[in-house]
Amino acid sequence: MLDSTIRRTSLSSVVAASLVAAPVTVVSPSTVMAAMVGPSAGGFDELMSRAEKQREAGNFVESARSYAAAYRALSDEERVGLTGEITVDNALADYRQARQSNPDDIGLVEENLALVDEAVASRAQAHEAGTADAVPGGLLIEQGKLRKLLDQMKAAQPAAEPEPEPAAQEPVEAQPEPEPEPEPEQEPAQPAEPGNKKADIAILSVGIVSLVGGAGLIGGGAWNLSQLDDRVQAQRAALDAGSFTDDVRSNYEAQLTDWESQWRGLSLGLIAGGAVLAAAGVGLTAWGAIRLKKNSGGSDARAAIAFPMASRDRLGLTVRLNF
Repeated sequence: MLDSTIRRTSLSSVVAASLVAAPVTVVSPSTVMAAMVGPSAGGFDELMSRAEKQREAGNFVESARSYAAAYRALSDEERVGLTGEITVDNALADYRQARQSNPDDIGLVEENLALVDEAVASRAQAHEAGTADAVPGGLLIEQGKLRKLLDQMKAAQPAAEPEPEPAAQEPVEAQPEPEPEPEPEQEPAQPAEPGNKKADIAILSVGIVSLVGGAGLIGGGAWNLSQLDDRVQAQRAALDAGSFTDDVRSNYEAQLTDWESQWRGLSLGLIAGGAVLAAAGVGLTAWGAIRLKKNSGGSDARAAIAFPMASRDRLGLTVRLNF
């Protein structure tokens, strides 16, 4: 139930770096981590750590079960929040991988559907109480797919052989059974309306531009500082080696000090501005990535390229974008 990344910013300040002239190399990151603090709990964190190791080893059956156990180790409030949603996303992604290797294992489908049913019921109950958002549309779509798949697998199983009829016994007068009261019909939950994908992509794009621009400003400021130190040292060496009157030497030193102060302040400003810009880019990129995954409708392709990581004391999102 999630896929994407984060970047945005203004690049106008980079022009100032050309006053001292220097190439700037910017590396665009492919992985973004967003932190979220919270109370620690050994059971949940241990299960998440175990699931990640099992996933890295390619043991998707066990990693899916560990993610499911981690979700069930959360409190009721955490299950209906972002941590619970991301934990379920990871479990569903690994259940899909496990079913590819075990397409005839009906038990995996039943485990997967049981987890989805729990997540949908908890979220729906919290939404009715006004303590959580509506059930994500992608989760409801996944629930429908799993129920259909389970019905197909059960229908394809060979019919059980009929048991032998017991020996004839004297008929016993049947007692009328009370008619069961009809259960009230429940309206199926409606999937949440998908978000605006264009807006999500725009947020993501702005975040990327900001991140790249911030890195450029930081690189330009740092290069300016290194060049400035070399120039000042060279000028002071020339001043010491030359023959000047005290007045000329004093006037030249004052001009050199003013020039150094001006450019050092400009370089430090570029670095500070670049840091702010890059931080904004990271935030926008993470926000856009989470929005894209949440509104993606839970497709398998999306899940395969975006795997969020969560624990009680941090929330991480590993994203690879394919457009």
